Amino acid sequence: MKKILQMVITAGMVLSMSNVYAKSGLNKTKLYLYTGEKATLKVKGAKKIKWSSTNKAISVKKGVVQAHKAGKATITAKAGKKTYRCLVQVVRPLKLNFTASVVEQKIVIKTTAKGGFGRTKYQYAYHYQGKKVTLTKYTKAKSASFSIKGSGNYTLEVTAKDQHNKKTVKKATLQVTSQNTSTAPAATTSDTASRTMQSPDITAMTASKKNILLGDEVTVQGKVDHANDKTAYSMKVTLDDGTIIAQNNAHNITFKVNQVAHYTITLTATNEDNLSAVRAYDFTTQQPLMQPGTITTSKIGKTVQCFVQYAHSDIKWTYTSSNPNVVTVDGNGLATTVGKGTAEITAFYNGYTASQKCLITVS
Repeated sequence: MKKILQMVITAGMVLSMSNVYAKSGLNKTKLYLYTGEKATLKVKGAKKIKWSSTNKAISVKKGVVQAHKAGKATITAKAGKKTYRCLVQVVRPLKLNFTASVVEQKIVIKTTAKGGFGRTKYQYAYHYQGKKVTLTKYTKAKSASFSIKGSGNYTLEVTAKDQHNKKTVKKATLQVTSQNTSTAPAATTSDTASRTMQSPDITAMTASKKNILLGDEVTVQGKVDHANDKTAYSMKVTLDDGTIIAQNNAHNITFKVNQVAHYTITLTATNEDNLSAVRAYDFTTQQPLMQPGTITTSKIGKTVQCFVQYAHSDIKWTYTSSNPNVVTVDGNGLATTVGKGTAEITAFYNGYTASQKCLITVS
């Protein structure tokens, strides 16, 4: 019975994939990508395929589509006498931020989001004492709250997804002590009235630049309300793998972007009553793009200036040729044809390779 069931499932999978290819020949006819993302297109049964894109900022090579900038493109695959097309739409990634504060024995989470493909929904959860508690299913609500279970660290987690189910997850840790689990401290004999405890409110976090490139120096600034000279701050810049790029004890931080990666900057503000608020800001470095893409010439001694777009102008790239007998290249990216054949010019910086190589063919 198990073998029969397995055969039915396998046959269903094959039929499903066959239907996908039967409609257009491509495994996908539409792609929805964020800037910096890649996706692979395939043509069933074809070995020799010529790929092209109507938009240089959305490139394709050997079926791999690379989204460099927001926009639209038609990817064309020519296999023999047949032509297949895939429509690609690229937008900036969904940027998710949230603040958290302690209010009347509860932790209140408020979210903001922009970018993505719209119709964003949110799921709220927290981790406490080794257990994850999911507060909501996906909802349009931009806030959620839950009762404090006790003192300790609460790791808050918000997941946002747009209408094409592309998800962004943001986490931050809020420390709760026995002091900040009540709304007001006990009054002393010198008090004329009880004092209401209020946590700091991080109302905004902004970066000094909008489109952040490899090699840029960036300052991220937090705006904090209900703070005074006793408010303590902590800022940390991390990558997705947990690597700490920079940290300090202020509500602004400056650092250099030396990697093409997703950066998260977290600000925590804690007042004299040990009430805390936390907020995160994130961005993804724009993908550097090698130009020009493809050059064909019959002239020996022709020079081609190769360069990298979408990176800071101060970056010193290292250029190499895959075939110096056909094309040589100097330290500034100036390529010179010296023989017949094909060569690829590649640019490197700090262990990173610029996307899209410069392909030069000398006929």
